[in-house]
Amino acid sequence: MTPTAPTTDTETDNRRLPGDRKHDPVPHIVRIVVVGLPANSRAALRGDGPGLTDSDLKWGEDVLKEMDAPPSSNAVSGSLQNVTSTKPRMFDVLEPTDIVVMGQEPASLITIDSSGRRVPRRLLAHDEGNRHTVLRVWTGSDTIEYRCEEKFAITKVEKAGWKIHDTPDNPFQEPLPYEAKEMPRASGQKPLWVWKSGVLTAKANNQQYKATFKIGGKLIDPDVVCGYPPPNP
Repeated sequence: MTPTAPTTDTETDNRRLPGDRKHDPVPHIVRIVVVGLPANSRAALRGDGPGLTDSDLKWGEDVLKEMDAPPSSNAVSGSLQNVTSTKPRMFDVLEPTDIVVMGQEPASLITIDSSGRRVPRRLLAHDEGNRHTVLRVWTGSDTIEYRCEEKFAITKVEKAGWKIHDTPDNPFQEPLPYEAKEMPRASGQKPLWVWKSGVLTAKANNQQYKATFKIGGKLIDPDVVCGYPPPNP
């Protein structure tokens, strides 16, 4: 999978063709953070009803501001870069392509809006308008690694948006389901569950995919996109 558009939140990638940097691939790491929903939430199942409300998302932001950032995290938001005494929180380090799970709804922290303008960091539900929440991966070289402190599995992968002829139904080229494996961590830390793909096939170039995750008995379905520049739907 190759990126649909340059992501201004990350460093520029000068690759041009599938397989570029085959000997120096990028291992894309996606954090999945489960915050749940407030007790009074009226959010419906994904695709059925209003989804996440502004108050739901504000509640989710407050939860993320109380959560410690992962021990391996070395990124902080602009507001914290010069405050060495402040311990970064999950709200400060999550990338737009990381996934915040609220009930059955995926959301992401963004710093770029749908028009490409930089905005204050905030939590938004996934929708068709904000492309910066979609993971963009180069085929023929890169891998994806999903990490979560709750056990998860990827139960389905399917084409989404445009459906390009001769692209595979599943770019991971491995039989489903993909069960995350528990990784050892320091004493006192919550377990970390991880699933890592193999190299994404070049045959998937330009195709958008939707992966369905099962976490705590609930299903969520964020997107992965391939293609540079983006083809028309």
